[in-house]
Amino acid sequence: YVTYLSVVCRQSYGQIQEVLNHTYRFDISQGEIAKILNNEGERMRPEYERLKAKIRSEPSIHLDETGWNLVMGDGMKRYAWTMTGGESNEAVFVLGKTRGKGNATDLIGDSKAVLVSDDYGAYRKTENPHQLCCAHPNRKLRDLATSSEIAGNIHDHCVSAYKTFNKIYADIETARVSKNPERLHKQLLARLKEFSVPDSLDPVKLSRIKEQIRARSENYLTCLKHQCVAADNNAAERSLRHLVLKRKIS
Repeated sequence: YVTYLSVVCRQSYGQIQEVLNHTYRFDISQGEIAKILNNEGERMRPEYERLKAKIRSEPSIHLDETGWNLVMGDGMKRYAWTMTGGESNEAVFVLGKTRGKGNATDLIGDSKAVLVSDDYGAYRKTENPHQLCCAHPNRKLRDLATSSEIAGNIHDHCVSAYKTFNKIYADIETARVSKNPERLHKQLLARLKEFSVPDSLDPVKLSRIKEQIRARSENYLTCLKHQCVAADNNAAERSLRHLVLKRKIS
């Protein structure tokens, strides 16, 4: 029940203590809660390893990370990571880690699957084929287009940039599920490169987005060269939602 309250109900140690006291007049120390969770975690270890092996065997895997502050023996660790299957949507997590690239390589293991992620530098150094999330720059461009802090010609320019990239993203999605996705690779690559050409009206944020796309255009189209690979990292973001909600609640 303690594990259920912590993992499924997303409660903190203090909240678990309150629930057990209010409902059953049962007192439990935070040390005992930690011991219970550790013991149950060890019991679940074989299932965790089975899930990890299953995800690694899929055509694509999604990785993402989020803040997760834990005070541990060697100081403050600040991140939680998830690896999610592109086919099954099964997910595994590691918590209380740094943001270093070693966490990504540990999760991937010997998998040859296509890695789907955002453009965080830790993912660039893996040996797997890499699909960059098209949704990330699309959201950033949408936020620029709807920003109340930008006006006049620059605002109109940002709106135009968002519409252009949004159409490219939609066409990537259409091509990805077509009978011959690679046929459109060259055309879409040319459109990405054209979009990323610097312009005198580009505000700083738009310049950065364009620079990122210009530097790694090919990686936004990996999904056209491999079957069953998404053009976005939404699967991992949905997996992390559980941890984000627990962090906010507890």
